[in-house]
Amino acid sequence: MGVGVLLLICGSLAAVWWWTHPSLFDAPGNKVGFDRATVGTPVSVGITYPGVPEGVEDVTVTDVEANLAQDTSGSTIAFSVCAAGSRDVIGLVEGTPEDLCLDARPAADVRLTSGDYLLMTVTPAQPGVVDVTSFDISYRYGSHRLWQHGTDTTGTRVTVTTP
Repeated sequence: MGVGVLLLICGSLAAVWWWTHPSLFDAPGNKVGFDRATVGTPVSVGITYPGVPEGVEDVTVTDVEANLAQDTSGSTIAFSVCAAGSRDVIGLVEGTPEDLCLDARPAADVRLTSGDYLLMTVTPAQPGVVDVTSFDISYRYGSHRLWQHGTDTTGTRVTVTTP
């Protein structure tokens, strides 16, 4: 009886760990910078690759947060889900998600489709630097993964300098 109970407890703990610790997005790694931003002009960067990872049919991004090393420019930071197309954002470019994406939606409680990627938009309020070290992307799967949910720290290190 003791071994059976121990196996049941271990199995339950493993199931809880699996359910609360999925891994969907890649870990941090790359670095990009933009050193000619203008006060009040949005600068956008793609922070994930286009598309939902292979084998994942139903993922909803619930929240995205920037992890800041510094923000001396008083920047506003917003996240969008951008539909991929001929205007994919690779690196940093000036413009709003509406200017750059075929379709842009706020990255909060939004389901990803095969051509979507996450876009961060920084709008500096004054001269200075905003340095984003990574991103925390919270998400949940659909019923095929028992509504498994988690938060991955991922993305490219992004530095935007406003002279």
